[in-house]
Amino acid sequence: MSIGKYLFREFSYKRFMEIPYIPRIMKCFLLVCINWIFQSILYMDRTERIFKLVCDILFFSLVLFIVSPITDLSVALIVAFAIGHTINWISNGHIFSLLKTFGCIDTSEEQFETFIQQLSRLAKQETSILAVACYGSISRGTLKKTSDLDVRLIRKSGFINGVRSCIFMLLLRSRAFLAAFPLDGYVLDDTRGLMKMRSDEKPVIVYDPSSVLKNWYGY
Repeated sequence: MSIGKYLFREFSYKRFMEIPYIPRIMKCFLLVCINWIFQSILYMDRTERIFKLVCDILFFSLVLFIVSPITDLSVALIVAFAIGHTINWISNGHIFSLLKTFGCIDTSEEQFETFIQQLSRLAKQETSILAVACYGSISRGTLKKTSDLDVRLIRKSGFINGVRSCIFMLLLRSRAFLAAFPLDGYVLDDTRGLMKMRSDEKPVIVYDPSSVLKNWYGY
């Protein structure tokens, strides 16, 4: 495991917020900066990481094309990166999942149920998905208003399936953003990605037609 991945895995927003002697506003500001810079890219599997970088390049290029004729190239590059990276953060990030860390949002149990039902319906319509499950507090039975929904989507093999599954997750995150819903979702390249999850919890299976998750967890 690389040093970057190790540090990211060991880093916890919740632990950071519990550090004494640092003003809360400063901790919130630093976490927003960290989230904006990395956008969970170190945690992602290879396919989603590449997809994320491609999105960043596309947004950067689009903004650069718009602003370069009206300002110096050096300024245009900085502005294009800042705006493009922010667009990627909003559309393909976990903003409301971050805000729940600060206790800024409350999500009702009905909202969680509704989102999971929608996720199940959408997953059945997407041919690139092998399985979908929810982890975290909802699987441990400790769901509360300040929880987020940890979703892991296992994609089918193949380049096209990789692209389609990442687009699916992008649209799912965008849907969550518009609904101010705290979604923390990732695309896994295969079942090996499940080893990132806690070993002491069995997920709530949302979609598993091939029984991949059931076999993995021994249901």
